[in-house]
Amino acid sequence: MKPRITTSDIARAAGVHQTTVSLALRGDPRLKPATTARIKAVAEKLGYAPDPMLSALASYRRDRRPSGQHGALAWITNWPTADGWRCRPMFVEFFTGARRRATELGYRLEEFWLKGAGLNPRRASEILYTRGVQGLVLAPQPDGVAALELDWARFSAVTIGPTLRQPELHQVSNHQFRTIARLCETLAARGYRRIGYSVERKIDQRLEGQWSAAFDYFQRDLPADRKTVRHEEAPTAAGLRRWLRANRPDVVFGCADDLPRLLRAYSVGRARPIDFALVGIAHHAQGCQGMHEDADIIGATAVERVTAMIQLGERGIPAVASRTLINATWVEAAPVDAADVAAVA
Repeated sequence: MKPRITTSDIARAAGVHQTTVSLALRGDPRLKPATTARIKAVAEKLGYAPDPMLSALASYRRDRRPSGQHGALAWITNWPTADGWRCRPMFVEFFTGARRRATELGYRLEEFWLKGAGLNPRRASEILYTRGVQGLVLAPQPDGVAALELDWARFSAVTIGPTLRQPELHQVSNHQFRTIARLCETLAARGYRRIGYSVERKIDQRLEGQWSAAFDYFQRDLPADRKTVRHEEAPTAAGLRRWLRANRPDVVFGCADDLPRLLRAYSVGRARPIDFALVGIAHHAQGCQGMHEDADIIGATAVERVTAMIQLGERGIPAVASRTLINATWVEAAPVDAADVAAVA
């Protein structure tokens, strides 16, 4: 039987110390990328393959040690202002989940704003590298931004959500198509016969058309006595009122923060109020039923993905990008406070 190739064999063939080989095979950023590439090429030529039993033993030993700091990760934001991304509560939940999981895994997660004074892609990459940052978690991009430039070869990187189109990185996201499909299925199962979709077109475009595609898929096989109606403008009191009068839905779903208030206001004095459901609500949201996207789990999963890449030495833009999709959960409506009902009326 052919003897197993070891890291000592690679070290002799490459003319380096065995420790350097170990660092290169793990993709340690302390080595120059050229050195890492050369050693990996030697390992491949020799036919090296890790011993799974030794890898498992090393993992066991690491898990038995007290948790300590392994390195730094960066939460990369690209909004016009440093805190602009915080305007969306779900993005804050992404960050909270990511930071919690990073701490549990022995990493620190630092915020890094790409539009800081004097920064360009090269300078930002240099600063991150100098700070010892090994992994990047990219927050969702602002409207109108779909591409970013950095020295990707230096980092392991994962993006949250589908808003970054270039480069194509590994992604962790809510399962947007399944979320809307399940929402529609749940509403239909509860006896709603005219389901309204009220989502501004630009929001659906940010999500690669997955919401509208799921809505179309759901309505494809509806019985003749069931109907779906679509409203793709930003909900305003006048515009929504016209649409509601023309289409008469008995339930409407969407993601606009103002949608519940507008629907409650329209329903005042009517024999049968229009119900509503929201996408992206918090657990036990007052008076709201809908889909909770578990944003903290998405953030935590992104950190798990990027730390695994660091340990495997996977850096740069992947040849084939993958997506990890997290399912949303249905949330029942918590009772509405009487004072809030009176305020709407």
